[in-house]
Amino acid sequence: MSTIPTSGPYQRVSYQGHTLDALTRAAIVALDDALGFRLTVVQGSYNAGRVPQSAGTHDGGGAVDFSVAGMSPAEIAHVETIGRQIGFALYHRLPSQGPWVEHLHGILIGNAYLSPAAAAQVVDYLNGRNALAGRGPDTGSRAFVHNRFTWANRKIGADRINRARTLLTQALAELDGNHVRGWRGRAFHVRAGITTLLPELPPPAETAQASADGAG
Repeated sequence: MSTIPTSGPYQRVSYQGHTLDALTRAAIVALDDALGFRLTVVQGSYNAGRVPQSAGTHDGGGAVDFSVAGMSPAEIAHVETIGRQIGFALYHRLPSQGPWVEHLHGILIGNAYLSPAAAAQVVDYLNGRNALAGRGPDTGSRAFVHNRFTWANRKIGADRINRARTLLTQALAELDGNHVRGWRGRAFHVRAGITTLLPELPPPAETAQASADGAG
């Protein structure tokens, strides 16, 4: 697939400073919703040749790495399981397994723009392997191996996103309208945070369509 889509599930988007496609971003939002907190992305997709340690898995779509900083082993295992429930082939990676820091490595199963290396990892996941060079056994939960995240079910999180956008926009208007008194310095930092966050939310047309998709 040489043409880069400009709309729909495979349009390129920025999320936490990383390139993803809209489908993968929607799956991450669904995962965050299910967890009740926001994961930190440390590597996205369409990252050809930039991180040799990834061996090509992030060259196409559907690939994402999450930080596990500050998480306990039980919390990491929980995120891994919920990520699999959403539809990721999600693995806990340790420094002892390769030239990388501890993280969670995920491939969104069914993404049409997976790199060959990522597609091979999905095959390993489906066959109960750890998707590493040694092809050892998968030690994570196998309960959700057949779960898939699709563009049609991206309604998950759409209402929350629209509500967040409304509240942030209202807060920004309050600051711009000088309705906040006595804390100009703090207001400046709050405004900077809001203007940074707003562009990372999916556009209104996308979440509105998600709500329409879920209505039927």
